[in-house]
This record gives sequence, structure tokens and C-alpha cells, in this order.
Amino acid sequence: MRTRKSNKSKSFVLDPQLPEDDDEEVQESAAASSRSRRRRADPSDHDSNFDEDDAASAQQDALSEDDDSGDESSSVQSVDGGDRPALVSTPAKKKIKSGNYAKLRTTGAGKEYWPLEPMAWTMDAPRGYAGTFERYFRGPTLVKTWYGPEEEMLRKAFGLLERWLQWPLLPPSAPIPDGGRKGVREDGIYEREASFLSRWRESLEAESSQQTTFVGLSGEESEPYRMHSEKSLQILLGNQYDPRVASTSFGTSISIQSHGMLIPEEQLHEQTPSGWVVDAGGLVLSMDWARRQPHETQLLALAVIPKGDQETYDYDQESARPGFHQHGTVQIWECQSDVTEGSVTMSQHQPILRRIICTDNGRARRVKWSPACHHLSILCGDGSVLVIDPLVGGDTLYRKFKKVERQIARFRLDDDVPGLSMTWVGFNRIAIGYNDGSVALWSVYPERLLSRHAVHHSPVIDVASGYPSQPYLIASVPIGGMVRLVDLRRPSNDLAEIPVLSINTTPNILNWSEHLQGYFFMSPSSSIFNSVIQFSHYASFPVTKRVFTGDSRLTCLAIGKTHPFALIGTTDGSLWAINPQFEVMQLTNIRGELTERIKVFQHEHRPAERFEPSSPASQRGASRFMRGFKPEKSRHAVLETKKGKLKNEYEEEAEVEADHAKQRTAKVSTQDRSKVVIHEPLTRVTAIEWNPNEGCGCWAAVAVGSGLVQILDLGLDKK
Repeated sequence: MRTRKSNKSKSFVLDPQLPEDDDEEVQESAAASSRSRRRRADPSDHDSNFDEDDAASAQQDALSEDDDSGDESSSVQSVDGGDRPALVSTPAKKKIKSGNYAKLRTTGAGKEYWPLEPMAWTMDAPRGYAGTFERYFRGPTLVKTWYGPEEEMLRKAFGLLERWLQWPLLPPSAPIPDGGRKGVREDGIYEREASFLSRWRESLEAESSQQTTFVGLSGEESEPYRMHSEKSLQILLGNQYDPRVASTSFGTSISIQSHGMLIPEEQLHEQTPSGWVVDAGGLVLSMDWARRQPHETQLLALAVIPKGDQETYDYDQESARPGFHQHGTVQIWECQSDVTEGSVTMSQHQPILRRIICTDNGRARRVKWSPACHHLSILCGDGSVLVIDPLVGGDTLYRKFKKVERQIARFRLDDDVPGLSMTWVGFNRIAIGYNDGSVALWSVYPERLLSRHAVHHSPVIDVASGYPSQPYLIASVPIGGMVRLVDLRRPSNDLAEIPVLSINTTPNILNWSEHLQGYFFMSPSSSIFNSVIQFSHYASFPVTKRVFTGDSRLTCLAIGKTHPFALIGTTDGSLWAINPQFEVMQLTNIRGELTERIKVFQHEHRPAERFEPSSPASQRGASRFMRGFKPEKSRHAVLETKKGKLKNEYEEEAEVEADHAKQRTAKVSTQDRSKVVIHEPLTRVTAIEWNPNEGCGCWAAVAVGSGLVQILDLGLDKK
């Protein structure tokens, strides 16, 4: 081996434990080696990086060591006196040569070296991986790397992968017994959780001070909570050349067919709808489905703010007024289903606005249902989190506007640092991301702060838990910094992070996939043109896989709970659907093919100011939904170098995918300026959520900026 130039000037300190009678000989050898390096300092004697003379002398020293070592070796004795196999060999001679100095340091007398036993991995600890994980791993090799080496885990992983291979775009309409909720590591989780839940609820219900109470509001009292959107909104549905026009107002809903056409009122009792369009009257910032049985009424919670909050106004003047952004509202919509022959379909009865929950803690920014019971957490504008039971009182005290008088729990730090994001860790645990970059873990009952960790240096705008199989693994996204993963059970351990500094200003683009055991999020990038969704397995979190590249800026993302399919919303009003397993595992790339994606619908809004006063659309404007798009090939993001050449986003994949890249004729540059075109603000998709209940897992709620929410049954018929 030739010596590198940078190593020629290195010196070594002699070990003070060397025998005294050999010090003189070792020092003479070291001095001779130093003189030899000085003599060879002339550049004409060697090349720029290596020295062939050093290589020859090193080889000669190695041969002399072999000649002097002989056949004798010393065995290592164990501490308790028992014999152990010989781990290393030591020279029989006491005389030490300069070439044997390194060997002395590892074979000194009286020293014992034992091989380290491998650490036993348990289900309670985060998975790790040995060796270098490469991005070009795909197919069975990738499955074995992520979910192995246990045979049982590999069998489940390959079974889930094979189950959805026939559906590249949208999930099938599965019957209730075959709902597909079981993931790779879900066996027995819900049963164990139910055993603790019953005892916990008994203790909670016995505490009268932690019960939810509401007070009904009169018309005058509810005025600050109204959206002032009683005016009608015109909707164009169906064929773009011959659309059907419908009119909606706040709190109303309409039924639509599978191709997006409006179902006339006289045919409501004859046709089974494939979707509904409800009018929330304002901007929907967040939504979530309640966990219920398929034969029960499905509940959808919406965090709604007036659209005037995001319009241009004098903030200094408005914020000085009393009650500025103080009143928040959460809408609870009731959607009925019909169970026939083991399958669930949408009912002919249209959704009903069951109640409007009002608070004085600021605008409702986020809502999350408890994963095991009917508790609802609300992130308010003042940074506090309320936990309530929205179904208290039933229909006997039914009024549309109900103000929270007492809640189950209220989480707020003593230093008044506002919370910006939250996620349920279990039925009694909530993780909250704060404005100072910390993430805290709270207990609902008894109400207390369990831990708080400094994770980021900027506000945490989104957090996600790996519930149910990895509930305490919390992924968090800051406004500026790195996407990180922390285990709240072992907060003293090192954090896992994506080693790319990024800027994120949009929440709702972080989701956990139970089927793939990882997180989906926007690709970490400092480019304002970024519109890429990536996936990261929790056991190899720093290594990401590209999943989706959009034509416009991304606004929201949802991953199925009973299936692995993804829905993605953009600023241009497009709703995209894909099966991320194809892109993550790169199954089709083996044959040099591209994956597919489909645009579910395209939304477009025109404000009222653009219509004549005599037009019906002059009240709240008009919105159009276009359906019937064909599947198209996925586009892959590429980087544009200074030389003008196109380069794959990951250099590690360049050589492996060189042959496949020639067949990819449809490419999208990350520097494409059309991605930052400013569309009409109320055109964008604001929130998306898949239904988490078996039998209803194909139901998706999609909110757009105009205040409309489409509830669609996207399940495909197996025929």
C-alpha cells in the first residue's frame, strides 16, 4: 500500500509502557524513519499523492515480521481462570522492532480483549440498521432491509405489498371483514389499548371537575362566532362544457354522482350518492374523522375561520380592537352510511351540521379526534390546547352554537409559549409542538406536563406520531431547520434528522403510514420551487425516497389509515391520488417503466368582485369542480446545473437509474417558475383527511378555499 502525501508528516508518541531496554532501539528506528522522510521530500523523487518507496519498505517490514514471529502464540486466560480460545497472536521474542510497535499496543501483557456481543433488539426499542443504506435499494431487497430480518415481519410486509399491487391509483371498495387496517406491527395493539381504556374512562368519569359542559348561545350571543356567509355560493359540477349549476349556503349540503354530476332533488331517494358537497362557510384549516364503527354515524370535525382573516387589512389597527381573533369555532358534521351485505355505502340522507362548538381562546387552528375514544382536541389561537367531549348532551340540548364552559383538560405552558401543532400519542397522551422549537408530552388525566424537549431552534409547525405501532416516535417539522425524529420514551438518545436545511411554512404535509412504517413529508429543500413529497422509514430516517412531484406548490397531504394510498392537494386546486408503494419500492423501475398518478378533481374559484351585481355569483362568487381526468405518468424532479444539464435529484441514484432515465421523457425541473404562479387564493386545497374506520376507509374529505368540503367515496369496484 502506498502512503498518502497527507500522512507523511504525521508523528507518533511512544507508549510510556514500553520496556526500558527497548526504548533506545525504538527511538533510533523512529529517528531513522524521520530522516528517511526528509530525504524523500524532493518532489522529483515521488508522485504528488503516493510514495512508492514507502510502499516497498512497508512490504519489506511486513515480510520481516512474518519471519520473526515464528509459530509460537500465547493464549488469553479468562478472568475466572477458565481457558478461552486465543484471540490474538503475540511474538515470542521480547526484542521489539519498529515494525512491531503497532502490534505491541494491542497485545500487551495482562490485557484481555473480549468480543462485544450484539445488542438484543426488542419491539419496545426503535429499529436500527447495520451498514450503509443505499437509495437504489428496491423491491425485495428494500423490504428485507426495512422490515427484516424476522421471518414473521417479512411475511406481513410482503403480504401487504402484494395486496395493493393491483391498485396503482385508488383503493378498492373492500367489505367490512376485509377492511385492511392491520399493518406490519399492529397485532394485538387495539386489544391491549381497550383493556386500559375502560379503567381509565371510569376514573375520568368519576372526576366531576374534568367533565365537558356546554352552554347554548342565543342569536345575539352567537353573533361574534358567525361566519357572515349566509349568502349563496354558485357551484358548477360535471362536464366542463355543459356543467350543472347548484347553489349552496352555510350549513347546507348536496349529493353528487361518481362522475361529479349533481343528483336532482327528485332523484335523491332513488340513487345512491358517491359523494357530498357541504358548505362550511369559511376557510377550513384542519379536519379529522372520529373513530367509530362502520354502521354508526360518521362524524367529521372542521376547524373553520372567516375568510376575512387572510385578506389584506391593517393589522395594527385591527389588533388594537377588543376581541381581535378571540372567537373560534369548530363544526361537527354528521354523515350517515348504509351497511348492506357486509359493505358500507353512502346514505341517501345528506350530511347534517350537528353543532358548532365555540371557544374564547382564539381561532381554532387544528382539530384531532382521540384515536380510541370520542374526545376532541382543539388547538386555539392563544396557543392552548383544549380536550373536550363534543357529544355531551346529545340531541336533547341541541342548538347549533354551543360554547365550551368547562373542558376535560387544558394544556398551556407557564411561560405562555404558544403551541402551533399537536398530535395524539394515545388516548391519554398528547404531544404539542411550540413556538420556541420545543416538543412537550402531556397527560390528559391526570392533567400534567410529563416532559418537554428542545428539538428545534425555530417554531414547530407540524408534528406526527407513529400511532398505533410506534406511538412515541414523534416526527416534527420546523419553520427553518431540519426535519427530526425523536423517541419520547428515550429523550436522552440522539435525534434522527434529515441532514438538509429547509424552510417550511405550510402545515398539514406530515403524515405517518402504518403500512409502510414511515413518514411522508415535503422534501427538505431551501428552494422556493420545491413541490416534492418524500418518504422516510423510521429505522433509516435520514435516508429519503422520492414519491411525488407536483406541478404546483403543495398545500396538504393525507395517507390512508386502512390502506397505503395518498391524496395530495396543491395551490392550483388539484387533488392527486397515488399508491406510494410503487414509487417507494420502485417496483416498476425494474422494468424501466414509470409509475402512474391521477387527478381526482380540479377546483377553480372566482371571487364575487369579478361578477356583475345582477349576477347570482355576486354574493360569494362561483366555484367549479372538474372531474374525469385520465391517469398520467408520474414526473420526476431533476436539478438544473450551472452547465445547463439535467441531473437526477440524488447523485447516488444517477448511475443506477441511467438506463431508466433515458425512457423518462416527461421531466419536471425543480427550478420551473410555473410552480410559483399565484393562483386565486380561494382556489387552493386547504385540508385532506381519509376516514380511519374499517368499511369507510375509502371515504375522503377534501376542503377547498372557497369554504366547500367534498366528501367522496373513492373506492373502486373490483369488477
